[in-house]
Amino acid sequence: MKTKLNIMMLFAILTFGKATAQVDHHIVLVTIDGLIPEFYSEEKWPAPNLKELVKNGVSSDGVRGVFPSVTYPSHTTIITGAFPENHGIYYNTYFDPENVKTGWVSQFEEIQAQTLWESVKKAGGSTAAIEWPVTIGKPECIDYNVPEGWPADRSNDFITYKKSMTTPAGLLDEMEGKSLGKLESDTYKGMLKDEKSGEIAAYMIEKYQPNFIAVHLIDTDHSQHVNGRASDHEVPMALAVADRAIGRMREAVKKAGIEDKTTFIITGDHGFSTLHTKLCPNTLLMEKGWVTKEGTKGEWEAYFQTSGASAFLHMKDPKNKKLAEKILETFESSAYHSKYYRIVKRKELDDIGADPRAAFAIAPKKGVGMSGTFKGDFVQKAGGGTHGFFPTDFDGILTGLIISGAGVPEPRRIEEVNMEDIAPTISEILKINHPSKDGTPIFGVIQ
Repeated sequence: MKTKLNIMMLFAILTFGKATAQVDHHIVLVTIDGLIPEFYSEEKWPAPNLKELVKNGVSSDGVRGVFPSVTYPSHTTIITGAFPENHGIYYNTYFDPENVKTGWVSQFEEIQAQTLWESVKKAGGSTAAIEWPVTIGKPECIDYNVPEGWPADRSNDFITYKKSMTTPAGLLDEMEGKSLGKLESDTYKGMLKDEKSGEIAAYMIEKYQPNFIAVHLIDTDHSQHVNGRASDHEVPMALAVADRAIGRMREAVKKAGIEDKTTFIITGDHGFSTLHTKLCPNTLLMEKGWVTKEGTKGEWEAYFQTSGASAFLHMKDPKNKKLAEKILETFESSAYHSKYYRIVKRKELDDIGADPRAAFAIAPKKGVGMSGTFKGDFVQKAGGGTHGFFPTDFDGILTGLIISGAGVPEPRRIEEVNMEDIAPTISEILKINHPSKDGTPIFGVIQ
């Protein structure tokens, strides 16, 4: 009994010591929205910083994401190690056919799983975030936070709103005077926004040296939506700006004198597919009378929440299994089934950790997108590019991963990894406790 008690005491001491020890390492986590592995594996892409990080680190052939493979659920999986069903951020925007709660999901308090920022703070470290999704609300676990978000009334001044959401108060004013210059709404968007994000991150790293900083760069996503996957038009320029932003962070790490204890992790939230067709499943619901008036309270029985290249069926009465089966039969018997899409039933949604409220989902084939419109034909022409596909249906939807810097034993290439494993890998590098619900560390890539 005494031996058992001593072992228990020793375990408690060791656990307490790990949980309260000061963090003595630094992680710079950068997501390039719409990152595809070709950006760092093919010679033609203008990404010298990414390629140098690959040369001296570990890179993956692809990262399997979540469903839907869109920005906000993916970023929340990266920062928690949990699937959407466990972190609660199911789509970019709220599911709200009755127009009660509209817009992009933005409030940090809506995340239902523990984030890396919280785990780092509990271990005694410091944290930062720049343009990271779902970080509005001034969460105490993020010491330096410039969150992603927009005012509900887009006519309001964007920079004034951004400053009001930033913590600590006056942080952006401080940077304007010392590094950024005056911020203007018309130049804080697109590629210019990524450029500013790189400068903001560099300033934070050099002056405040957070143990964990998470940065979101956006314009590679926008340029592929407009021009298609890996297009030669605009996409190379957007990638070059993102790469330069990472270069500024690397320079800041050197100036801060923390290069020997800093690890860079570069990843993305999804891949891309160039479109030729889009599906509009809500038009069929309206045709059948299951939606009688678009977006009007009380006048729908079923509704598809579209999210990029996916659509999730929600029932007003979840117990109405008979109607759900009838809708399923309608889409399974369509002449376009198999040619343009497949049905993802509840068992498969559970396996990938998707929205537990959906009756089933529609996953289109490569090159086929989805629209939430109630107007026009079920099948319509489309252009540009999108994401949101079921993450294992084809290679193009995989994103990338690079781990480089302190703690990486030797440069090498690894095969596909899983998005939910990124957070527990970061916790291993930082030597902190992080309760990753669904992920496990990517062993063999760090010392």
